[in-house]
Amino acid sequence: MDSRSLLNKAAVALRQSLKQSHEIASLEAVVLLSHAWKKNKAYIYSHPEISVPTVVEQQFNNLLKRRVRNIPLAYITGQKEFYGLEFKVNEATLIPRPASELFLDKLATIQPRKKTIADIGTGSGALIITSAKLWPDNDFIATDISPRALQTARQNARLHHCGGIGFIKHDLLPPAVNPDIVMANLPYLPPDKMNDPSVQAEPSLALYGGADGLKLYRRLLRQIFSRLHTPSMIMMEAEPDDIPRLRKIAQLYDTENNYRWQIDEDIYGHSRLLTGRRFDR
Repeated sequence: MDSRSLLNKAAVALRQSLKQSHEIASLEAVVLLSHAWKKNKAYIYSHPEISVPTVVEQQFNNLLKRRVRNIPLAYITGQKEFYGLEFKVNEATLIPRPASELFLDKLATIQPRKKTIADIGTGSGALIITSAKLWPDNDFIATDISPRALQTARQNARLHHCGGIGFIKHDLLPPAVNPDIVMANLPYLPPDKMNDPSVQAEPSLALYGGADGLKLYRRLLRQIFSRLHTPSMIMMEAEPDDIPRLRKIAQLYDTENNYRWQIDEDIYGHSRLLTGRRFDR
């Protein structure tokens, strides 16, 4: 079968099974064929009439069957683009979302130098590795409770030649680590959001944030504000509806009112990131 016919057939299946738009279904079909054929997307777009080898067509159809069962595209291809970089992902890591690129946009406003930057709950390592690529004149630490997630993050660090990141298996912030900047994209979904089809295939350990979604952030803030040295900048991502509540919680822990707490919107116009900046730094 030629690639045009194969892609059209796949796009119809994706639209019907996943209720996708024509544009998204067509793009995903191309991504799946690119992965099965080991050809880049430009080649596939420019050769719609070429006959697809039988073995490739079989592999493509196997991938398509997984996708119509709502297995995330990133898990099928084993990679996801984030802030212009490709990252390995698997069922042990959360799939990086475009909304989380707001962390990097926020760091870009201060252009950090000679700081210790910590990524708490690093997952695939997308945040800390991108930070290390953009602002290498800093020290970088990343923690996660999942050994497999840390293994994936280390693989991504090697892939992007970021050998200076300290990866630590720990539940949130290690006692001996006193960062200047904290990034935390912790599990923040409450129970009623855990059944959403969009997250069914992703690890619950990377998603569930307790009864109200903010359990882990309370623990992290308690850890941060129990120390003599507190960061100059704290960034935390959460559900849009929970961001105002997270700000109130952060203000309660900030007993001396040393921080200015700001809410930023993601690319979709939703409140997504809470940032605390110390007045004196």
